[in-house]
Amino acid sequence: MIKIGNARKKWNTILNENESLKYENNNLKAKIILLQDDIISLQRINTKQKEELLDYKNKEVKRLKEKNKKGDKNGK
Repeated sequence: MIKIGNARKKWNTILNENESLKYENNNLKAKIILLQDDIISLQRINTKQKEELLDYKNKEVKRLKEKNKKGDKNGK
């Protein structure tokens, strides 16, 4: 009977560990999904900021070119 009791304890321990690992796995899956959502959000923000910087750069270059043209006309 002692052997049966020990085997049953080992089996219960294995089942408990298995359930614990399943629970941890599900929690990690949920964290991955949240992190993926964060990555997508940050990528969108990054893309928007890049576009804004390019617009600003293009406007600034255009402004400087116009300023140089005016300077050239005044200098002649």
